[in-house]
Amino acid sequence: MLYALNHEGPFYRLEVRPDGFEIVSQFRLLKKGRGPYISHPVICGGRLYVRYDAYLYCYDIRATKGD
Repeated sequence: MLYALNHEGPFYRLEVRPDGFEIVSQFRLLKKGRGPYISHPVICGGRLYVRYDAYLYCYDIRATKGD
């Protein structure tokens, strides 16, 4: 899986294949700051961290039952 952040705010989880990719899931970051989303996301300890302007977002991306 690959996590990709668009500069306008959509965040994608992609399944990458030799012939391309498929969007598995997506969500939009909250727009609290100014300007484009240009930070590099970080995954650590089952959490996805994304900085935007003066804000730091943290998402729990650990697998749950049923995944």
